[in-house]
Parts: sequence; C-alpha cells; structure tokens
Amino acid sequence: MTIKTELVKERLPGLVELFIINLTSVDGGIHYLSPTVIEEGNSIVFGGQSYIPFPIQGQGWAAGTDGSPARPTLLVSNITKYLQSDINLYKDFVGAAVTRVLTFDKYLDAASFTRRNRLDWSSKYNEGATWIKTQ
Repeated sequence: MTIKTELVKERLPGLVELFIINLTSVDGGIHYLSPTVIEEGNSIVFGGQSYIPFPIQGQGWAAGTDGSPARPTLLVSNITKYLQSDINLYKDFVGAAVTRVLTFDKYLDAASFTRRNRLDWSSKYNEGATWIKTQ
C-alpha cells in the first residue's frame, strides 16, 4: 500500500511527526526527536533510527502561494533541560539543519510497538528541511 492510497481512504492512520536536528555543520551531533507518543515509555523507531519522545513543535513549513519560501519556526521545550547544554554551546542552533518528517504510524518499525507489528518504513507522507539562521 502506498502513501497515495492511504490519503484517499475514509479513515487515515495516525500521523507521526519526527524531527532531526543536525548540528554537524557547527561541529555538534544529531538529535532525533518526536512530539508523538505511541506507547508510554517507548521511543519511536523509524527506518532503524530511534526518536526520543520530546516536546517540540514546528510551524510554517508550507511555502507561500505567491512562491515565497517557507519560513518555519521551531519551538523546543526546556522542561527536561535535555537540549540546554547544546543550545548554549551551539548558539541557539544557528546554522543547524532541521528536517521534519511526517509519516503514518503504520509505517513505523515494529520496535515502536510492544503489541503489534508494522509495515515497510520507507513510506513518508511529507518531509521538509530548513536551516536555522537566526535566534
């Protein structure tokens, strides 16, 4: 089953949002995060990569209808202080590449679930990437 056939169904599977914050351009590491919680205590696994459950939100990924480029914003929670040292060290992630992947829960790796298996992970509904240029 393809993404196109999923989109025309009467009832869609659960949408999962994944974020990749790539700090390698500023000599840092890569963070794999997701605001989506599938099962309590489990990380989301997609394409063999584990995504940490984390309160993060991206907005403004769509390009303007007049041809203007998208200008997304990223809101990261500081409640757990998980990213605090990297935010300070890498100057609010200026210069980092951020990728947002949207997929359906049925395409997550089986490791994301304790009670059920899933299908091929290669299907993505949407993917968007941007670079953080300002604080």
